[in-house]
Amino acid sequence: MLSSRFTRRAVLLSVREVTCCGDVTPGDVLSITAAVTAVAGDAAMVDGSVEVAGRQVLRVDGIMCGLRDAQTMDTAERTEAMARQLLRAEPRR
Repeated sequence: MLSSRFTRRAVLLSVREVTCCGDVTPGDVLSITAAVTAVAGDAAMVDGSVEVAGRQVLRVDGIMCGLRDAQTMDTAERTEAMARQLLRAEPRR
């Protein structure tokens, strides 16, 4: 989404493996990290993890996403607003 300047969105197709390695409680702040491991045509593979206070609580490997034209799912403005909310970034003025 970010690297396409909000013109494409990822659609979840499959997940190869999920490992839960810790508990979370209400009020915990989740830090999510994701890395694109491969891109081919209209598909991407992503691995990721979730941490709470520096402690890994979830690991995900082999997330396969289809890449779609963002306009088929939402407006570019709403796509950008969602990205900024997820990144906790200020909107452009």
